[in-house]
Amino acid sequence: QTGLTCCLYGRLEFMAAVQRHVREKRLSVCDAHAAARQMELDERAGLWRWIGVTEALLRSACQRLEALPPTVFLRAGDALHLTCALEHGFDTVYSHDQHLLTAAPAFGLQGVDILTS
Repeated sequence: QTGLTCCLYGRLEFMAAVQRHVREKRLSVCDAHAAARQMELDERAGLWRWIGVTEALLRSACQRLEALPPTVFLRAGDALHLTCALEHGFDTVYSHDQHLLTAAPAFGLQGVDILTS
């Protein structure tokens, strides 16, 4: 299968990042709309495969987060992404988020930095 796979929550994170760049004046409103439209086109073309967020996935992420040693810093969204990857048979996650990458081994996953690999 080709394309990229991500927890559906990542779709929301993408839009929040686009809005943050507009707010911080690093992206124009026109460019933000273009980015959103491009995401929609990419989705229709099959570039993205979204994995739905279910109650079971959220409960599993909560349990995994609770079981982590207190030295592992992990945000809720990152715990959701790592749990989603693990439970859907992935062994590697790709990101530039250092907290997610550092926590990946605690989930039995290899983290790869997309900007340095």
